[in-house]
Parts: sequence; C-alpha cells; structure tokens
Amino acid sequence: MWAIYGMIAGMIAGISRVLRKYIYNNNKIPLKQGFFLVVIGFLIGIIIDVIANMKDYNINILLHSKKNKPHMLMIFSGLLLFIVFKCYNISLYNCKNPGWVSAIYAGVGIMVTYILSLLFLDNKMNIIKMLGVLFTIIGITIILN
Repeated sequence: MWAIYGMIAGMIAGISRVLRKYIYNNNKIPLKQGFFLVVIGFLIGIIIDVIANMKDYNINILLHSKKNKPHMLMIFSGLLLFIVFKCYNISLYNCKNPGWVSAIYAGVGIMVTYILSLLFLDNKMNIIKMLGVLFTIIGITIILN
C-alpha cells in the first residue's frame, strides 16, 4: 500500500512542478509572489485536513513534558519540510527544465536518506543498494550534462 501512495504522490508532485514552472514562465509572476500563493494553497490543504480529522488530533500532548520530545521532533521535521519546499521552489523558478530539479532533488534525497538510515535506523549496508545509489549519481550526472 505504501508504494501506491508513493506513486500517487509522485504523479501529483510532477503535475504541481510542471504547473508552477509553466505559470512562472508564461505569467511573469515573481518568485516571492508565486511562493506566497503556493503556500496559501498548502495552508488551505492543511485546514481541510484538520477539519476532516479533528477527532484524531490531540494538541494537549504537547503540554506533557515527558512525552514532549518526539512530538517536538515531528514539529521540527515539519519545519524542515517547509525549508525543503521553499528551496525546491526557488530552484524550480531558476531552472529551465523542472525535470532537472526533480532529478537532483530525488537523487540527493535518496543518497542522504540511505546514508542516514544506515547511521540512525540500524539498516544494514547492501552492495546491491549501494550500486543503486551509485547508479542514481551517474543518472543525475547524465541528465545534467
């Protein structure tokens, strides 16, 4: 099931990337204004999710100090995602082909995620997977040259 959600997310992300690049190219919207409008759309999605799932959320858990650390780390993770989203949008604005941005984003993300999972999640190194990471680097290099 996780792979299906991953494929759906990938398709929607691809549509969003090309749509943003098309709008930036053809409507001369400045980067900051475009990003602001995208964030508004993101906030609308958050509001819809909160309204639809309010019964599943527990804000009070943040007040309990013994259980606080994992929740604060999740909030920090959300902040990191915002930074990622902003950097991606800046890159998309300045690059000719949104596919190149996607290639760098995915390739570097794969490498960093794999290395960090080895260090922090007790995953074992695997030669086949290391070759996959190497081929990813080679693929990115081919796309960008």
